[in-house]
Amino acid sequence: MSLFNFPFFFKLLEIIANSLYIGNRVKTISNMKNREVFINYNCNENEKFCIENIDNKRLKKFREKYSLENNGVNIIFVGRITQQKGIKELIEALCLLPETTNWKLMVVGSKWFSSDSSSAYERELLKISEKCKDRITFLGYLGHEDIPLAYNSANIAVVPSIWDEPAGRVVLEAEAAGLPLIVSDAGGIAEYTNDECAITVKRGENFVQDLKNSILYLINHKEECVERGKRGKEIAAKFNVDRYYDEIITYIEENL
Repeated sequence: MSLFNFPFFFKLLEIIANSLYIGNRVKTISNMKNREVFINYNCNENEKFCIENIDNKRLKKFREKYSLENNGVNIIFVGRITQQKGIKELIEALCLLPETTNWKLMVVGSKWFSSDSSSAYERELLKISEKCKDRITFLGYLGHEDIPLAYNSANIAVVPSIWDEPAGRVVLEAEAAGLPLIVSDAGGIAEYTNDECAITVKRGENFVQDLKNSILYLINHKEECVERGKRGKEIAAKFNVDRYYDEIITYIEENL
């Protein structure tokens, strides 16, 4: 008899979502209205992103490689280089900052994860970046071992998604690294942050200008950035691997 014929298998074929936002979206589908949706929030290997666990020699070498040893503010964006992720809007916002503002942007990611092929959109970004080209570095795809180095070379993380993110894991990574965040009001992001660690920017016609204002605010309030980073680490601690595993195992045992 096939496994699929066992009644318990069908009972387990419920929907697992990584945010309440996605759970509610699932229930808008006509044949899913009465299905149970189990919310199992994302997890992150937080210890890998803590500065205490970073090899100082590797970190120094990484910063030197990308000219990040400076007295200014290093801003980081991590994600696929697509229109939905809002990197164009972020670059436009940064280019509106006063010329006297000392900042650099690290763009970590490629069109499709480890792919090294470029797209028309990426070429458009390079053109837009010309105005601030000495301040913007496209690092491309980084392996998992280098991502913590990038976060720990930054002072501010920005997640400017245009589309409704199910639950951007980059938010947890930035929080675990102790970075203050600027995020858009997209999808499930709000379920992984709060006002104490992140500034939320509403999408719309003023999005770029509001991004610029939020970035400038954090640049000018360094002590607040430190406090926001501490609050973020506290939030990230709740989304650990053990919690993720325990919740899903408990759900399976109770529904078997």
